[in-house]
Amino acid sequence: AYVSKFKTFSGFDTHYLEPYPPFYDVLLSLPSQINGSIQFTLKFFNSLLISLSIIFAYIFFSEFLKSKIKGLIASAALFFAPGYMSHFIWSQTYAITSMFLVLFVLEKSFGSNEKQSWLMFSLLFGASLMIQPWATAIIGIFVFIPALVFMITKRNKKVILFFLLGVILGFSFFGYGFAKFGITE
Repeated sequence: AYVSKFKTFSGFDTHYLEPYPPFYDVLLSLPSQINGSIQFTLKFFNSLLISLSIIFAYIFFSEFLKSKIKGLIASAALFFAPGYMSHFIWSQTYAITSMFLVLFVLEKSFGSNEKQSWLMFSLLFGASLMIQPWATAIIGIFVFIPALVFMITKRNKKVILFFLLGVILGFSFFGYGFAKFGITE
């Protein structure tokens, strides 16, 4: 609300935001300046992110299952799941949406020996871990399991190294926050 009202981020008391990355708040404050309604902006962009997550899920499932029909069925099952994204809003939606992008890049990196694709995976994975602390565990588990299976079946240890690089990048932000604020309930 501060950024949309005063059209600047400077001078804002960041005590509320400091333990969390401010990207999502700044991202939503920009369109809020156009229509003036924070409630509409939150509802619209939450719906947009949910819609994008279904599209990203379809892209990932199609690549992972090697079939566009199976990808469509899997993403439709996700879409019709009663609890999927029905009660999440704000950064949780953004975090879950990014998870499908990370899984897609991970799937593409499995077949590649190029260092650039693995570095891209590490960067996207680390960035997705910074979005929301609650979603960090979910994204970590959903990425760790296929990485571990790939490492065991292909006997390729670099997968875990790039996974750990992503974890280090992701927790660099929260490590600073925990050091400064501690862990509170």
